[in-house]
Amino acid sequence: MQLQSSDIMPSDVVRVLFVKNTFYFLVSDFFL
Repeated sequence: MQLQSSDIMPSDVVRVLFVKNTFYFLVSDFFL
């Protein structure tokens, strides 16, 4: 997956951060 800096919108950054945080939370909750 390649992203051009001009294609990155703030909403996309927020969505990616939200998804990653949720993923890490679920993974840590599952393993711990």
